[in-house]
Amino acid sequence: RYDDPRRYNATAIGIMLNGTEHDSTLQNWVIFEGRTGVVSHNGANLLSNVHTWNDSGQRGGHGIQLIGGRGRVVNCYLDFNSVEVTNVQDVLITGSLFLGHAAIVVRGDAAVSIFGSTRVRNLVVTNNVFKNANVSIVVDERALLPIAGQHISTIIDSVIENNQYINASLGRSSR
Repeated sequence: RYDDPRRYNATAIGIMLNGTEHDSTLQNWVIFEGRTGVVSHNGANLLSNVHTWNDSGQRGGHGIQLIGGRGRVVNCYLDFNSVEVTNVQDVLITGSLFLGHAAIVVRGDAAVSIFGSTRVRNLVVTNNVFKNANVSIVVDERALLPIAGQHISTIIDSVIENNQYINASLGRSSR
């Protein structure tokens, strides 16, 4: 039930792509509730026409998490939740709708940093619609592990273009 108060304490993951195959396609899914809609660990995975809808976005949940910094999010609908990418290496986010508090959150991970810093490489964010009162792209430099000096030092070979911002600002950093 939508009015069930337990939904605010959700801990479940709707779909986890964590197998040895690295080229899975998740297409035409609606994922309702849970702490996280989709967690993808493999770089060649394609998430297409996936609608994640939960109320956990403001409580630390995410619609889609790309762990390991690789993957493709194409024509998806993030309904009041975010796409979180940790250690961006090769990511395409295109043709998607971000509604409400939805955003793209870019994070580094101190566990794989080089001398306390990480870099964002090959992030392509294009042809998306951000319709919200929040921000569209967040560079979150708070350390996932408590190591001093953790930050994103460089953003290279990345493109953010042809996006539509309706009541949203382009970006922000936690720095």
